Amino acid sequence: MSLAPVVTVDGEVVVNEYFATHPEMILGELRRVNGQYGEHDIDVIADPGKTIEAAITTLVAGAMERGLTYDRGSARTGHRTVPGGHASRLVRSARRWACRCAHH
Repeated sequence: MSLAPVVTVDGEVVVNEYFATHPEMILGELRRVNGQYGEHDIDVIADPGKTIEAAITTLVAGAMERGLTYDRGSARTGHRTVPGGHASRLVRSARRWACRCAHH
């Protein structure tokens, strides 16, 4: 895992390189806080306009465009795509997960 610096309104923090290069996948605003592990802990302040459903839809669409998805039925033919139904199931699963988290 590679880390990269990101500037927040509270100062610089270090995050996973993926999130540094893909801030749109963070479902809120990164904030540097004084936390349990020191003065450079990170919180994400939720943005109600960014949902897990939209993030997963974007992630799946990007993976499909780059040929990074897998369909068990097409393994013998060498195709590496997942029909839209699989992506839809991922989004529905994410929606159920998000609802469960919201109620806890």
